[in-house]
Amino acid sequence: MFQQPGGSTLKAFRSVAVFASVFGFGLLLGCGGGGYYYAGVNYGPPAPLVDAPYGVAPGLDYIWTPGYYDSYGGTWAWRHGEWRRRPHPEDQWVAPRWEHRGSRYVYHEGGWQHGEHFHH
Repeated sequence: MFQQPGGSTLKAFRSVAVFASVFGFGLLLGCGGGGYYYAGVNYGPPAPLVDAPYGVAPGLDYIWTPGYYDSYGGTWAWRHGEWRRRPHPEDQWVAPRWEHRGSRYVYHEGGWQHGEHFHH
């Protein structure tokens, strides 16, 4: 079998390049695009459902965060609200929202507002 000089080096380089590309793409997906993404739906979400708190808060530092619509498989899916623990006593919950941009809808992730800072 004929092998070009440096063939194993070239194969190793290709393997590393493929791994780096896949790993980098995975990191971008994991980052969530900075807290927003485009929905694969060309019409807006329905009116929110009535999603009142159920039960009692599991502790004094928990607040009820209402449900919202999410894009799923080309349609809208309701995500029920839940009790969430405040990271800091002064934090305020900012609900997720959808913004209409041209022919698409952009999702803005909900999270905690702490003064000027926003975190998920």
